[in-house]
Amino acid sequence: MVPEVARMLRQLRWPGVDAVTYGDGRMTLLEVEFYAGERPVFPLADTTLESYLGYHDEDDLSAYDIAATVEHGDHAIAVGDGSGEGNGVVVVTDKATGTLAWFAFYVASDPFVSVTATDGVLDAVTAEGVHWHIRVDDPLDVRVVRPPRLTA
Repeated sequence: MVPEVARMLRQLRWPGVDAVTYGDGRMTLLEVEFYAGERPVFPLADTTLESYLGYHDEDDLSAYDIAATVEHGDHAIAVGDGSGEGNGVVVVTDKATGTLAWFAFYVASDPFVSVTATDGVLDAVTAEGVHWHIRVDDPLDVRVVRPPRLTA
């Protein structure tokens, strides 16, 4: 795990941009289309955390909080929210070492309040009841399932 990743995890601060960041510092920027059906998350570009931090100072990092955790296989999975309204975070680490596998930050997912995991897929649930199904071994494989609309 690169030093910048370890430091930001300790400080509970992370880049507030739609992206998946890996323990080795690689970042995949995401396009998140909330009205695009079941698969609204697409890779946009690859970069590095070092490059991102070269253009943004510490004040641009979002504070985040963890709301729920679950263990699944060799991984510990945590979900929560960022300091901006509507942010959601998913953090996956190696249970034995605490090393970051990946960290997903979503600018407008809504905060995640609970998480379960089955058969290699985590289910992060927002406060609005939206389920984000994300493959633990491939965080770019995301399926969003919205609850049916309630009618009066």
